[in-house]
Amino acid sequence: RELALLHEMRRLRSNTVFLGPYATTSMERAAFRMGTVYLENLEDPEAAIREWREFLEIWPRSLERDDALYGILRATVALEDSLGVHRVAGEFREAFPESRWLDEVEAIALEWSSSRL
Repeated sequence: RELALLHEMRRLRSNTVFLGPYATTSMERAAFRMGTVYLENLEDPEAAIREWREFLEIWPRSLERDDALYGILRATVALEDSLGVHRVAGEFREAFPESRWLDEVEAIALEWSSSRL
C-alpha cells in the first residue's frame, strides 16, 4: 500500500507544472522512500537500485544523494554482486568523499575484497 502511494506521488510530480517547496520536499522524500521500501520491505534489491538511480537523476541537488548511493551499495551487496559492490563503492568515494557513510562504504568494500573475491 505504501508503495502504491509513493508511485502516485511520483506520477503527480511528473504531471504538475508548478511545485511549491512543500510539494517538492514531499515528493523528493517519497521518491527516496521507494528505494527503501523495495529493499527493506519487499526484498527486491534490483527494484531498489532502479528507484534510487531514478531518484539521483530526478533530484541531483538533494541532500539525500549520498543516502541513495549508499542504499544502492546495500542493494548491490544483497545481490551478492562483488564487481558491482566495488564499482558502486568507487562511485561513492568519488562523489561523496566527506559523507557520513564513507567509513561504512570502505568497510563494505574491504569485506568484499578480502572474503568474496
